[in-house]
Amino acid sequence: MTLTIKWDRPSKEAFSRDDIKDLLAAGSPEKRSLRFVYEDPKVGKIESEAHETTDKFDVDQSDSYVPFSVEILQPGGGNVNEDAMALGQLRMQKRGELLPNALRTIEPTLDSIEDNSSSGAPMICVDVGLPELAPLSVMGAGMTHVARVVLAAATAAGGMVLVDEIENGLHHSVLPDVWRVIATAAEQFDVQIFATTHSFECVEAAHGALDPDSFRLHRLEVVDGENRCVTLSPTAISGALRHNMEIR
Repeated sequence: MTLTIKWDRPSKEAFSRDDIKDLLAAGSPEKRSLRFVYEDPKVGKIESEAHETTDKFDVDQSDSYVPFSVEILQPGGGNVNEDAMALGQLRMQKRGELLPNALRTIEPTLDSIEDNSSSGAPMICVDVGLPELAPLSVMGAGMTHVARVVLAAATAAGGMVLVDEIENGLHHSVLPDVWRVIATAAEQFDVQIFATTHSFECVEAAHGALDPDSFRLHRLEVVDGENRCVTLSPTAISGALRHNMEIR
């Protein structure tokens, strides 16, 4: 797949009646647009064009085709009803056990999970040995966070999942197991996961738990006043962790 970006002259221009006299007197200024040409072997060529007006940016797109699915997870985000529907879709694929297996890394007493609608709207409930099922949302931010990562992987099968602050709500002691769960979900659903973190323990846990070929660490640095992305090899990560160097 390729993406070409180039300056281009627009095929037509529109001017308001109030501006036409000034334009005729001064001569029409040269206007150019930014043209994006995306080529995909499956669907052919898709073009879009962005051009600036006096008060906004207009974008004309020939097709709304998206080459792969993307799910974005942010701290404090999510919807309990959508979580329950995603679990239902997972069960339709006969992969319903993937989620409880993942959540047991955080709560070993978890027996089963249900998508229950007794409250009037669907939500995920868990059985942890209490007299009644408990809504997943009351089990802590960590369990909800891991559940949503797994469900997002299932929803974006064949695409990618973007997770901000992946360590959110998780104790450092469970991070290695959580990374293994995420790696399993990524492999089963063929998704690539991009995760951000400010946690040294989270990076250390990922490096220790994941296969070197399946994990890359990218660090954003400011060099000579410009932002730069530096990719650290597994050997460099090992050395940095051993000497307690800053790699976040």
